[in-house]
Amino acid sequence: MKQPVEFQKFFDHTLLKPDATQEEILKLCRDAAQYDFASVCVNGCHVRFAVDKLKDTSVKVAAVTGFPLGAMSTKTKSFETKNALENGASEIDTVINIGALKDGRFDYIQQELIILSTLCHRNRAILKVILETGLLTEKEIRTACILAERSGADFVKTSTGFNGPGATVEAVKLMKRVTGPSMKIKASGGIRTLEEKPELIVLAAVLPSPSWKNICRNHLYHKKIPHRLPKKHSMRNFLLIYTAEFLSYRSVATYPSVLTIWET
Repeated sequence: MKQPVEFQKFFDHTLLKPDATQEEILKLCRDAAQYDFASVCVNGCHVRFAVDKLKDTSVKVAAVTGFPLGAMSTKTKSFETKNALENGASEIDTVINIGALKDGRFDYIQQELIILSTLCHRNRAILKVILETGLLTEKEIRTACILAERSGADFVKTSTGFNGPGATVEAVKLMKRVTGPSMKIKASGGIRTLEEKPELIVLAAVLPSPSWKNICRNHLYHKKIPHRLPKKHSMRNFLLIYTAEFLSYRSVATYPSVLTIWET
């Protein structure tokens, strides 16, 4: 039987602003360790520091490369990736070359992503490809997902949070339709509070039975939040998360104006 995944393990605790100080990165790491998040995501110059601070925890360190524009050369992205891996990163979030995608230079993109995914997998790290969906057409999102999957990437990710709109229900639905069951999706950018994006109510839940799954579906469909849970279920089994800057998941089911996530 598949073991349940704690809800906090869906989150990458992230600080990518250009003026981030070492003191802020330290706080990021302490928060991630306290709440047992999946990872912290930082710029390359902070990787070694974050790895050192999290060495006695289960929290991983993710580094961004080609960030936030994706317009660097393949050689530059490769160097950044190699350097981050050497410094201890176990996840790489790289930005796709958006201009090349719009030019139709698909071979260039695929070769670049093959190089990066090979580097990551040789070092037992995973590769997430940031698409910047807010700048792409539906056709371009489809193409980018296919290229990322064919190149061996582990995730496709919606956005950097720096360029254009962030994650949307429509983009995530499209990405899920295009990718296969082994490809994971990371929704990022612009998902901070329920008030800011009421159409994105994110449920990170471990669902032990079909009947409990149906209860969740019914509550979400009618946009109701249960005030009490059945006694046999704890809050770790059913959590409605209003703050979800970054979220990774394997399967997605959508209802009107609602995005729900659970492990299958």
